[in-house]
Amino acid sequence: MTTRNVSRNEDSDDEFMSKRKKLTSGIEERIENLICRVGDKSINSSLESNIEGLATALETDMCSYKAHITKVICECIRDLPERVSVYSTLVGLINFKNYKAGGDVVDCAMKFLKVSIRGEEYEDACTFTYFLSDLVNCRVVMTSSIIDLYNTFIEAALEENSNRPRSDWLMYVVMSSLVYSAHELSIKKEADFDRLLKVIEKYINQRNKDVYIAFAVWCAPQQGSFEETITTRPYVAFEEIFREALQHTIPPLCIPSPLVPQPPQKSLSSTSSSSPSLATDSLYKEEFYPLPRMVFRLFDNSDLLDDMPRFPDSNSIESADILIRTTFRVKVPINYIIVEAILGEIFELPKERHLPLLYGALLIEICKQRSALLPQVGLNASRIDVFVQTLLYLASKTLSHSFSAITKYHKLLKDSVEGATKQETTQLQVALLSSLQYVWKNRPQMIEVIVDKLLKTQIISCSSVVAWVLSEPMVAHLNCFYISHILASTLDKMHTQLSKTLKELENLKKQSSTYKKPKRHLGVDDYNDDDDDRKNDDDDERNDDQDDDDLDLGRYNVKRTQFDDEIDAEEKKAQQLKQEIKIIHCHIIKNIVNVLSDHIHLCENDGLSHEVPMYKILKDRLQEYLYKYHEFTYQYTGYLSTSVFTGDVDPDILHIYNNFTNLLAPVSN
Repeated sequence: MTTRNVSRNEDSDDEFMSKRKKLTSGIEERIENLICRVGDKSINSSLESNIEGLATALETDMCSYKAHITKVICECIRDLPERVSVYSTLVGLINFKNYKAGGDVVDCAMKFLKVSIRGEEYEDACTFTYFLSDLVNCRVVMTSSIIDLYNTFIEAALEENSNRPRSDWLMYVVMSSLVYSAHELSIKKEADFDRLLKVIEKYINQRNKDVYIAFAVWCAPQQGSFEETITTRPYVAFEEIFREALQHTIPPLCIPSPLVPQPPQKSLSSTSSSSPSLATDSLYKEEFYPLPRMVFRLFDNSDLLDDMPRFPDSNSIESADILIRTTFRVKVPINYIIVEAILGEIFELPKERHLPLLYGALLIEICKQRSALLPQVGLNASRIDVFVQTLLYLASKTLSHSFSAITKYHKLLKDSVEGATKQETTQLQVALLSSLQYVWKNRPQMIEVIVDKLLKTQIISCSSVVAWVLSEPMVAHLNCFYISHILASTLDKMHTQLSKTLKELENLKKQSSTYKKPKRHLGVDDYNDDDDDRKNDDDDERNDDQDDDDLDLGRYNVKRTQFDDEIDAEEKKAQQLKQEIKIIHCHIIKNIVNVLSDHIHLCENDGLSHEVPMYKILKDRLQEYLYKYHEFTYQYTGYLSTSVFTGDVDPDILHIYNNFTNLLAPVSN
């Protein structure tokens, strides 16, 4: 064969493989598009017919693209949790026609569930548990198998070392999953299901409800065999088909062992009133499960129009999270629930999951697009002042002047607050902030904005802001909103700075571990005796290679030393930040407790009630600082218990701290 023919054949093979790759990619894209859009609203056909048509279409591609189809279905379940019942119906039809393919989907869903739990993606873990529960209705999963899965969650929740958030979340997964499977289990596995409910009921009754009273609102409707009409169930149309389908068992699930956060053993000894010495233990090593969530309700049936569907009864097992997971054929007032869900996210404790700006923009966009469908709420005249104050605050015209002055005299301001020692620097920066307070004492909005500007330009430090807020002249303003906002913003900046430092340290260690020592060329001793002639001919070349090896090795040593120095510097910086954050947290909590205790003492001496607005506001602030940074605060509860929340503290204040410690304490059976 000539060279030209060989070249032509090679070009033909490359062109064939390229076309085959494009064809395969096109088919996979089409499959993914069909699966992702199966739950979309359709005018010409019903949801059930769309699911059945997709199952038929996938049947022809199942042999060649089974792995891709399985993966796409699981990814759609994760990204579109409101369509769990749609995809469970689809898998039911696939399983009826191809038993092995149905088993592959179950195995893939279990892999996604395990990865979600280990990766602390708890919402995704809930979604895949709902999906596996719903497969019981489609005769894909055996009822005994889903009972075993529930028992795995419950056994993990009742482990001796399991803390409260972990146990609550594991129980929540089981209880919320029963929305999908309770009806089938109550009919086919009545004895096992009753035992399951008794264990859950016992856990709820024994649970300490002082932490969050509103979380004990779960009640299983015994009447009607756990039948409910809220959740969309497209698989009901295929009951006759599913009765003949073979069922699978769910692979075993291993819940990660609990890592109980232990308070530091060393006590926090205070060397001075302004700078206590804190033990520097590691941060964020423990695995923290999500805290219990409260369902926010704003409307009731009296707020709805006559032609709207009703809300579920208060004793229903449906929560807001389950109600939102519906398709376009909703049986609840979805527009009202959208508003409740957004407001519930804003008011979620200890802090919202996203930036407040996102929720505001989302509400504004919804009002633009669906203003006629949203709840029409009357004007509340008693809260107009909040809107006016916020509007004036955002529209302040003097900010540009203040910012220009800070920018122009930045160097002078920074130099003037730099003292010889750290303590002197703090005193100078507190003096600067006290001057700011005196000038803008009638405009707290300006104080808040300018403090933020001073922090961003690094004229003052976060520790100086906290020292100023907790100083004697500012104690009277401790219950003011702008002071709370300044403290929260300052703490967030410090935690963000610590997170960036730890991330940078991790990247440096990763780069250092992947930076390998260069390989050297063959030297004189690396040749055999038979190679003497070649050695003599290549002496000059080997000498050049040896020089290159020495140069590469020198560069490697310099780079390695540079990595080590950078890692040491970042570790030192991280430890300093940890120490500083601990001191600040303790100062804030200790000062609030002292102010509350002094207020109670003065009121008792004067024979007055201490339950005034200032007292209630500071109590709420104390809870905020405990719960908002609970991963951090719990690590030094030993110091707080011995030095702050002692027996001399009022029981009302001590009750707040005890609730906090009980929330993360190990569960005792």
